[in-house]
Amino acid sequence: ETESDEVTLAFNVPLYSGGAVWAKRKEAAARHEQSKEELERTRREVERQTRAAYQGILSAIRRAKALEQAVKAQELAVETKRRGFQAGLYTSMTVLDAEEDLYADRYEFALARYDYLSNWVKLRRATGQLKQEDLASLNGHLASAEPEAPVAMPSTAPAADQPESPTAAPVPAAEPVVEPAAPTAP
Repeated sequence: ETESDEVTLAFNVPLYSGGAVWAKRKEAAARHEQSKEELERTRREVERQTRAAYQGILSAIRRAKALEQAVKAQELAVETKRRGFQAGLYTSMTVLDAEEDLYADRYEFALARYDYLSNWVKLRRATGQLKQEDLASLNGHLASAEPEAPVAMPSTAPAADQPESPTAAPVPAAEPVVEPAAPTAP
């Protein structure tokens, strides 16, 4: 007599499972690399925006100062031509041409002030310093601004300790108008 017992074992083992693990690891590494590249791209874009706004502020200040002087000179020229017209030295057309030039200079001066304020907001935004109060104050200033109002522009002379990179210190110490919580008209 023979006794026999039968035992059946069933294994469900995939022949090759390492590929899925390897693919998931490779996908995660690619996502990580993509995230690093996106972060670097964003950092460079913010740096570019900051530099552009900073340079725009400096340019607008220089332009506004020059145009302010041009407006003053043109106002004197208009006054001189009016007196000359009254004395019979100039024609009315000459006076009108001088006034046209004056208004063109005033328009350009207003554009330079707008460029300054626009770049001030861009710089504050790019550096994360823009606040709701800044915008409210700027809006109030623009709503009440008179076109003939005298303008106090900051000095454009760089400070001896002013850094080369605007990203290191986006608001230069020599430019007091750039830093206040609410900008004043340039």
